[in-house]
Formats: sequence, C-alpha cells, structure tokens
Amino acid sequence: MIFGPVENAYSETSSSKTDDVSAEPYTEEEFPQWSKDLRRAEIVSLGAIPFAAITVTMAYGGYQYATGKTSSFPNPLSRDNSYTKEEIFKIVGISAGIGLSIGIVDFAINYSKRKKAEKERLQEEALQRENIRTITPEEAGNLLHASTQNDDDSDSDDDVKEPSPSEDSSSDESIED
Repeated sequence: MIFGPVENAYSETSSSKTDDVSAEPYTEEEFPQWSKDLRRAEIVSLGAIPFAAITVTMAYGGYQYATGKTSSFPNPLSRDNSYTKEEIFKIVGISAGIGLSIGIVDFAINYSKRKKAEKERLQEEALQRENIRTITPEEAGNLLHASTQNDDDSDSDDDVKEPSPSEDSSSDESIED
C-alpha cells in the first residue's frame, strides 16, 4: 500500500501530459557563424589526423629504410613495429600538427570564400538600387570634369541668351507702333 499513491500520481501525470517530446531541429539563426566555422575546423582537423598519422608513419619508415636503420620498409599498420616511445610520440605529435594545420587552412579558405561571396552580394544589391552604383576612379574623374565644364558653359550661355526685362518691353512697343 505504500506504493499505491505513487503509482496513481505517476499515472495521472503521464496521462495528463499530451505534449510532444520530440526534439526540434536547429534553425539557421540559432548558432553564430564563428561557432559553425570553429566546429567545422575541429571536425576537419580531427578527421585529418588518422590520414596524417599513416602518412607520417610511412614517411618515417621510408626515412629509416633510406638511411639504413632498417633492412626492409616497415609496414605502418603493423603492431610489430620496433618504434620507441619517443618515436611514437614524435609521430603522433607531427600527425596532430598536420591535422591542425589542415583544419586552419580549411578555415581560412572557407572564411575568404564567404567574405568574397558577401562582398559580391553587397555589390549586387548596390547595383540593383536605382540611385546608387559603384563607379571607377576614372568614371569619377570624367563626371567631375564634365560637371565643371557644364557649369562654365551655363554661366556664359545665361549672359548671352537671356535679354533683360527692359529690352523685352521696348521691342514689344516698337512692333505695336
């Protein structure tokens, strides 16, 4: 009888709860871009380490074979290798460094691609606007030069073409007479 109320309380709360408990998918705005970039660099770095370790082990085995320290080329996947702890630490350290370098290079490439795409998008938006567009320095110089010439021409044209109001009235009077 001690467990009776506990079972009833549990059954009441579970039957009254009709909410969906499935996980909601992430949205694009939920994580900042820098955290996505950091996560990608981490994944690329950690994914590159095994391949770098095999490559470094093969290169180190080739070095040992070329210098005459071993009589045959060692198998990099064999457990029967004769590497010392110091050599293993060097191989692992170099592999981790190569993996980290690959992650940093991937980060730099993606960052520059994203910045270039953003710059192109902003330039395209500027071209779409009616009143704003980017111009080259040569175009700017041509516009300034044309503007100063138009100002000079309009000042001289105004003086010649427009008669004064007194001249207009005297010419009208002579025509009527």
